[in-house]
Amino acid sequence: MEGNTQETAAAASRNEYADGPYWQKGLSLGKEREETWRTRPDPFSAVWAGEIEPVLREDPGGIIQATTYLEWLDKRHPDQFKQSQ
Repeated sequence: MEGNTQETAAAASRNEYADGPYWQKGLSLGKEREETWRTRPDPFSAVWAGEIEPVLREDPGGIIQATTYLEWLDKRHPDQFKQSQ
């Protein structure tokens, strides 16, 4: 399909969405604006500012993995941040 437009390629692939223009603009299909409300309580709200942020600041390169942080939280708060097995 080289040399064809995105619309032609989408039609040829039977894609009901010509999604090329959407992702080029940074949009996702069906979601043109960000939601500004929470759909559930934030599980980290009680510990974010006092415990998590300081640790994140000590890792500016982002080397520590998220699972490591969750394991650390589980040790400090065993009943609050239990990981699914």
